Amino acid sequence: MKFQKQKILTCFGLCAAVFLAFTLRGMAAYPQESEQMRLDWNLETTVGAYQKVGNTNSAWDEPAIRALTEYVKMTSQQLPPGSLAIQPQPGNFMLNALAAKTRSTIVLTNNPSEQIIATNCDAAIKAGCVDPMVRYLHVRYFLSQSQSLKAVAGGVREAALDLQKSSYPGIRKFYAVDCAMVMATAAYGRAAAETKSVTQEMSPFIKQDLLAALQDKTTPPTVVYDACTEALKAFTAWHNDLIILSDDYSQTYSLIEPLLFTNWPDESFSWLIKGSAYVDMGWKARGSGADTAIHGTKRWKNFQDDLAIAETSLNHAWELNPTDARIAVKMITVKLGQGRGREPMELWFNRAMNADPGDYEACCAKLNYLTSGWFGSDDDMIAFGRECLNNTNWDGRVPLVLADAHTMVRSHFVNPLDQIKYTRQPQVWSDLKASYDRYLTLNPNATDIYKDYALAACSARKWDAFLKLAPKIHGEDYRAFGGETSFNKLVQNVKNMVQNRQNGKNQNASSQTITLTDASQFENNVTNTPDLMIISAKYGIGNNFTNVTAKVIDLLNANTGGFTADEETLRANTLPGKDKNLIVSYFFAGTNYVFIVSRTNQVSSALLIENALK
Repeated sequence: MKFQKQKILTCFGLCAAVFLAFTLRGMAAYPQESEQMRLDWNLETTVGAYQKVGNTNSAWDEPAIRALTEYVKMTSQQLPPGSLAIQPQPGNFMLNALAAKTRSTIVLTNNPSEQIIATNCDAAIKAGCVDPMVRYLHVRYFLSQSQSLKAVAGGVREAALDLQKSSYPGIRKFYAVDCAMVMATAAYGRAAAETKSVTQEMSPFIKQDLLAALQDKTTPPTVVYDACTEALKAFTAWHNDLIILSDDYSQTYSLIEPLLFTNWPDESFSWLIKGSAYVDMGWKARGSGADTAIHGTKRWKNFQDDLAIAETSLNHAWELNPTDARIAVKMITVKLGQGRGREPMELWFNRAMNADPGDYEACCAKLNYLTSGWFGSDDDMIAFGRECLNNTNWDGRVPLVLADAHTMVRSHFVNPLDQIKYTRQPQVWSDLKASYDRYLTLNPNATDIYKDYALAACSARKWDAFLKLAPKIHGEDYRAFGGETSFNKLVQNVKNMVQNRQNGKNQNASSQTITLTDASQFENNVTNTPDLMIISAKYGIGNNFTNVTAKVIDLLNANTGGFTADEETLRANTLPGKDKNLIVSYFFAGTNYVFIVSRTNQVSSALLIENALK
């Protein structure tokens, strides 16, 4: 169950990010809100609430209070630089892709606090505790270590519904409901009927509980901002750079705004929330298509009208608090939609970086601004990426922008072979290595980047570097390599290749890699994967198969056009005269595939790639 545990904890790290993601930025943005103030408020609405309205009993009070207290401490602390969640931005394909990735990397796995919460919740439950808040944490931190993702998603849903029946503060109910929606998406997928059912069930509670929290004027600014942001995010989806908002989004914001400006009219976060909402609604109004295609249309007018409201709101937010980098980042997205060139972007980018030298989100926003489709070029993107690497005043995830820039440039090549050639350029690998190494130097405890670093080493065929990184790959990371079994085979194959190379043997025959040389065979095939690797190949029928892995590799390397899968070619005579199949397992595009070939049919690198791209 080790892999399953990691997967579930990753999803719960996602839920924990709901409360933690902007703590560090919030502290910088709201110096009047001390960590102690936030801790005291969280203790009052969690431990204090348990003692006042919870299901208390001397048989379990001690472990229950210990678990709740540890949960509060964990969710009130600062996150280290470089571990902040990334917020999606309309019009920014790269940032939107990174948002999901980085949000899922805020994992609390192996955090000592988690085990304290888990063991004490379990002790309380075993003593007979039926308190809904303790049961909710028990599912999140104890049952998640052994149960399936779907089972835990169901447990979180039930606990969230039980909390709704309690007298716990609205903010506690809100985060449980939000976590139930996140877990359903993780377990079943956003489009699944189960997820839609949970979303429909929880949506009214999201609004109800958020409004209850906003009616409390003592709620810390960071909590207000995070809760409002999460509530709106619950009704937001993305398709590449196209934002998709459900009707609940505008309804929820219309409920939020009056309370924000009644209770916090002169606080910057109120104006930031308003500006952010109008940015989202504006880009939704714009929809897809080039600017030239929608100029003069109602879509364009609504787009520009919403951006104008967002600009006014964000300008006012900045006047109130010129230390909040989030305001400046949102303004970059406004300027992108207004199409006013690079100068306004540079102004707001510099403001963001001065406020937060580790603002990776601001760098991603500028990187997107510099794409050839907007206001720059590939050369501009790479130059900016190198600036992010070399600027010693910037920290956190910022050095990774150089790797991101190369990823975006590589994606501009339609032909996979051209993508491979790009990745294998010495300067590209030098940049990638420098980017990852700098990030790890600044963030020595970070583990979220080893998978990407290892994939980059495979892309560039830097096998020594890959083998050094291989021990760092574990848990959820295996999925990028087709699973743990496929990854272990890959590692062993690379070790064999390196050893054979050192021994002077034929590298191609031993490496289990396929050399792709014919560009024409990849026409109309689009992939970001740098190479193709055979894991295994067997030929036969029923329970009678012959291992032909080495032969298939030799044939693919020697015959660009492919070969015929028959006994003579494969030199496999198991059950002569019987129709047999060739079963090829291979690694491509970060995934493990299986290709089954009937007798006398052709096999080629192009067919394997075509099978993967279906």
